[in-house]
Amino acid sequence: MPAIDPADVVAQAAGFPADLADALARDLDLTPEEYVARSEAAVAAAEVVESLGDQGVDVLDSRMDGSELVVNVAAQDDVPVVESAGAVAEVGEPAPKPDYSGIVLKPLADLVGGQGYTYATLNGSQRVNHVCSVAFNGVSRSTGQKQFLTAGHCLTSGRQDGGTLFEARQSAAGGAVTRGAAIGMPIESSFRFGGGVDAGLVATAPGWTPRSLVSTWGGSTGAVGQGNPVAITQTSPGIVGAPVCKSGRTTGWTCGEILELNFPTPVYNGGTGTPVIVNLTLTSACMLEGDSGSAAVIGNAGFGVGTAGSFAGSCNTASQPNAISAFFPLVTTDGSASVASALPDWQLQTGSPYGNDWSPLGNLEKASSSLKTTTFSGWTFDPDSANPVTIHVYVGGSYLTGAWGGIFEAKLPRPDVAAALPGAGGNRGFSIALPTKPGAVQYCLYAINIGAGGNTDLGCRTVASPTGAPFGNFESAQLNGTTVSLSGWAIDPDAAASIPVHVYVNGGWGGAFTASAPRPDVAAAYPDYGSAHGFVIPAVKVPVGTSTVCVYGLDVGGPVINSQLGCRTVSTGSGPPKGTIDSVTSAPGSIAVAGWALDPDTDAPVDVHVYVDNGWGGLTSASVSRPDVGRVFPGYGDKHGYSLTFKAVAGNHTVCAYAINLGPGVGNPQLGCRAVSVPGGDPFGNFEQVTRSGTKVTVQGWTIDPDTTGPLEVHFYVDTGWGGIVTANANRADVGRVYPAYGAQHGFAGTVNAPAGAKQVCAYAINVGSGTSNPKLGCIPIK
Repeated sequence: MPAIDPADVVAQAAGFPADLADALARDLDLTPEEYVARSEAAVAAAEVVESLGDQGVDVLDSRMDGSELVVNVAAQDDVPVVESAGAVAEVGEPAPKPDYSGIVLKPLADLVGGQGYTYATLNGSQRVNHVCSVAFNGVSRSTGQKQFLTAGHCLTSGRQDGGTLFEARQSAAGGAVTRGAAIGMPIESSFRFGGGVDAGLVATAPGWTPRSLVSTWGGSTGAVGQGNPVAITQTSPGIVGAPVCKSGRTTGWTCGEILELNFPTPVYNGGTGTPVIVNLTLTSACMLEGDSGSAAVIGNAGFGVGTAGSFAGSCNTASQPNAISAFFPLVTTDGSASVASALPDWQLQTGSPYGNDWSPLGNLEKASSSLKTTTFSGWTFDPDSANPVTIHVYVGGSYLTGAWGGIFEAKLPRPDVAAALPGAGGNRGFSIALPTKPGAVQYCLYAINIGAGGNTDLGCRTVASPTGAPFGNFESAQLNGTTVSLSGWAIDPDAAASIPVHVYVNGGWGGAFTASAPRPDVAAAYPDYGSAHGFVIPAVKVPVGTSTVCVYGLDVGGPVINSQLGCRTVSTGSGPPKGTIDSVTSAPGSIAVAGWALDPDTDAPVDVHVYVDNGWGGLTSASVSRPDVGRVFPGYGDKHGYSLTFKAVAGNHTVCAYAINLGPGVGNPQLGCRAVSVPGGDPFGNFEQVTRSGTKVTVQGWTIDPDTTGPLEVHFYVDTGWGGIVTANANRADVGRVYPAYGAQHGFAGTVNAPAGAKQVCAYAINVGSGTSNPKLGCIPIK
């Protein structure tokens, strides 16, 4: 909260009413300039205290010490926050305050604050029954009706003439009152006295032009309005220690300091009886009977409506040092009763007090921020002058709380303004450029008045410096064999420096690079950042097949939020798998198939499904080394051969193989089909020898079943009777050489029973496959 030097407000204080200047000197020992400086500091301080509460600071108490804001906080951690707002921080409860609970307050009827009014005459005479005053002018938000604010207790006395209120005329503050013109009609439903509230509204009579002024009594002589008025430009809830002044019918201008805010106060009608409770702000300014309803101000800020006081007979503070006066506040920040909460439809009239507003007109149209420059644009002109309007800029808050940002002129061409406002002229635009500050910063712009009127608040805008995640574009990916070259650009909005970019291939690491190549086109689009933001990466390794390449811009400022600049798909080859069946061979009871297969989208092995006569044959992986395939398809490796052996019955068969697709190709292509015959039929062999030994004979020979490599049983019959079984599983190398597919284990040698007198032995091979009989291998006589 910047300090306000009284020397800076000399012009503002120069128009003060003489009797207000006298009251300031008499009651507060202040010059008008010191009063304005302290008042503006107090109004700003109240805003700062409210802001501290919004930020979570536990504010125990606050007060003005001259023009310095002092804030009591509960915790040491809140001290830096308070000090950053330009206030003095004190930890712990404030010093004990005076106890005002025992003071008797009574409503001060018969009052004039701004324009006095009276209820009626008695039996047509000019005797005035009851006098109150206009506090502030305003309007109904919902209907637009002109209404003025007064004290709620002003309706408690009887009135005549159908409720009409009349102008109260007097020659000086405190002088006799006579009735003038009708001034308005009370809106009875709005009048409240008690329950925390003392306020009411009056519908302004035709013929009166409401002004945003607090009138005075012309230096305590003459009618209302003959002296200089105080313009009301805003409201303030006030703060302890703030200077406050009021203008009343009885005492004119008196001033004091705020002693207590939002104090639930018992007010006694006439000083006795049962009190009503009103939420009041207590001050040391003097009010006497006749001052009730007076308008209280802090500088140009409307503050409250005069309600009650304890001054008796005079404003002599020496004889009554503890006397106080109390005002019902226009606004509060703690939720306690106020005019704003009790009469929410009523809006205080502020701004130009005289129908025609000769203050500058204008509009702050746009506020934007780049890395280096924060820009504001709009238009403004002053109806009093053909000269360009100067614009004052404050950074970090209003003119009361912000830092000085500079002075500028509105003199750029704006033909649209000239067309809409022919008297304005064409060169009324402004474009203001300030160095960008980090973070979110509030900027407030004011058009400085020329001649009549006042300065115009063009508005406050909060503008954030550029921040956030990097942005850019991954523009191209060009494949060259098994490497890919990448290009694009990337910027981190927090910094003009080149930033790193990281590359990922199929989700795996691809490399780190820097986006520092010249890109004039990027610089043209983002001039604050320069051109060193391109990336050209000549070679990133990619596997064979189809790959997804993604590029990320790395955040170098603020929170780390890396951004994906884009992803692109590259492919060394794509489509469905390819390959072939090299061979299909048969063996007893089985078929063997071999070949190769690969998917151009990947160097990983593919599955091969084999079907026999349209039925399932088996599954294998094409992962067997095939150097010949590797030479033809470099980069894919040689692990793409397959071989599968599966059982098969004897006979003719068709074998087909299919490669199962892994990539984006469509379908599982057939690698080929081959015809093959699996051997089968009845066993064959040779019964070679019989030798007798007593009642037994030894038999020898060999036999094979074409359907299997396994051994067979050989059944023997002696003459016509059963002789026995011998298994043909003995090694017969000679047989193995002749029938290598079946092996050598097909010989038989064993004994069978042969009773005396038996003449021959016959051998039969027992079929195990597709054959249809158990063929006789032969018969040999027994010798």
